[in-house]
Amino acid sequence: MLGGTHIPKGFYSSILSFRTMEEHHLEMIYDYVRYCIETKDVKHLRFHKAYKPFSRKQSTFKVLNRALVEQVILAPRIFCIRKTKVKLLGHRDFLLVDQFEKEKRLEDTYYVVLLLGSHSLLSFSKGESETNLKFAQCTFPKYPSKKKISEINPEIHKPGKLPLMKPPPNWSAFDWKVYTERNDPLRSSVEVGEILKVSYGTVLNTYKRILQDCTIWIPFFPLGYDNYVKFLVSFKTDFEVGFVEELKKINRSSYIYKIDDTILLTLFFEKQLEIDSILTLEKKGIIHGLRVSSPLWNYERFQP
Repeated sequence: MLGGTHIPKGFYSSILSFRTMEEHHLEMIYDYVRYCIETKDVKHLRFHKAYKPFSRKQSTFKVLNRALVEQVILAPRIFCIRKTKVKLLGHRDFLLVDQFEKEKRLEDTYYVVLLLGSHSLLSFSKGESETNLKFAQCTFPKYPSKKKISEINPEIHKPGKLPLMKPPPNWSAFDWKVYTERNDPLRSSVEVGEILKVSYGTVLNTYKRILQDCTIWIPFFPLGYDNYVKFLVSFKTDFEVGFVEELKKINRSSYIYKIDDTILLTLFFEKQLEIDSILTLEKKGIIHGLRVSSPLWNYERFQP
């Protein structure tokens, strides 16, 4: 998920056959993603000291900064599920551009996507009484991959439903404010303190405490984010856990959501026809009620 409204550069086009970065650099970047997830620390210097990929720290910084520019990784965020209302509108014979613009302007909207296909619009917004987001995860993939996306088979796993994720029960209103303002873990506590009108020490101590309830959301795309064809697919299945485990075996991240009893995935394909492998799973009866859509524009105020 990226901030701002845009049309992906690689949309409906053939994927470049070459890698954007050298293999040993990609392996180092993958190690950085692992380090961030395992330690909840995203600072480049600490990663350099822990892994020592180069003798000079400047070389490490250069590769990681290039990875961000070329979107091999997206900027890390802290993530904790919050009370969220998700709307997934069905197919329309026309693009819901006006509805998309309306959702963007709503103060409670976190994230909205204009879609083409089985669904026309997806939005995440602040929810109180109506909250239907039950699970959310950015997968940590396997690099090099164990499987191609066309080879995933959730049926090799036992049937199982994803665990229900709930917001931390003991967070105060101030905790949520710090979470929102320091969602970028590299943002200065001094800067956030000035915004919230408290000391930087108060912000830092609060951040360290709430971080225990959070994960690091940091997608990995070895070809670069814009060099994939994106599809949103929704379905129901008895193999929810198996789907997550299989997606962890491919070499790029996937976004997984559960909305009520429906699974919603954002999948990143190297070739447009790879989506046929998901259609095959429906033919086999592994998934039901499959709906496939393509994202046209998106707007993000805050990671849902």
